Amino acid sequence: MQPFVRRFIKPHLPPHVVMLAVTYRCQARCQHCMVKNYIKEEPELTLDEIAEVIDQAAKIGTKCIYYFGGEPLVRHDFVDIIRMTNEAGLRARFDTNGALLDADTARKLREVGGLYIVGVSIDNPDPARHDKHRGLEGSFDDALRAIENCKAENIPVHISYYVTKAGLHNGDLQKTIDLGRDLGVDGIRVMSPIICGRLVDSPDMKFSREEEQELQTHLVPGFVYLEQDSITSDCRCPAFQKEYLYISCYGEVQPCCFVPVTFGNIRQEPLADLLQRMWKSPMFAGDNDKCLGCSVPHQDGSLLDSNRRDLPLDFRKLEN
Repeated sequence: MQPFVRRFIKPHLPPHVVMLAVTYRCQARCQHCMVKNYIKEEPELTLDEIAEVIDQAAKIGTKCIYYFGGEPLVRHDFVDIIRMTNEAGLRARFDTNGALLDADTARKLREVGGLYIVGVSIDNPDPARHDKHRGLEGSFDDALRAIENCKAENIPVHISYYVTKAGLHNGDLQKTIDLGRDLGVDGIRVMSPIICGRLVDSPDMKFSREEEQELQTHLVPGFVYLEQDSITSDCRCPAFQKEYLYISCYGEVQPCCFVPVTFGNIRQEPLADLLQRMWKSPMFAGDNDKCLGCSVPHQDGSLLDSNRRDLPLDFRKLEN
């Protein structure tokens, strides 16, 4: 369905995807990590609370839950989370650095069913540079093993590649695409820098329009795609098109993982009510053709302060 049809003809359609963070814990310290300002001394959603989120997502008509971190597999109950997702009739996907995706875990994930993509992070085709970027020695080899373990269980596996300006211009992007073909992965998701988390003090890393256009030339239909495959060539935002929403590992409901604004918490209110509150917000008014993650933080420059520890911000504070 075309974006303008969703927004204006059928504004009450459910989001296609709920992205749910199950933890912000992680073994790596990636240079581009976006959850730095979100980490709190609060309990993560329990398995029962996640089961309730899955149930509510299914009831509003969502088709897929995209599990996020941190590193999802640090949760010992993550296989149970995927099982519950499948039992609710929803598809599931998640991203991983691969360190904990051993052969036994891959087998268990295949047995519970419902996974349509596992994204394994590879940030550089050179093992040493990948490990340095991730702050985790041996992570490149872990990623390759995770890919092989998924393939052995017939779990669709994609490379999740973070491309920098250097990687765009020095051939690393193309080398990663070639690596993906050699490994026999099912797809390659390409992510460009967004100024949030560990990158809030590095606005010069954001791609120019010319660099975005150059990135487009590397896309291969059905194989190499942008972070949100529903973003069109004019970079329309799936959060703004109401195709997607984000829930933190503490239950906060946000338009997107890159937008540090919350419209309430699923621990206190039903997901359907929070969704309507968010979509009726002035943040969603008008015809925005830019990513909310790129535009909203600049409405309040303090949201780009790397020292903030109170994010995501309550939407009422932003609107006041």
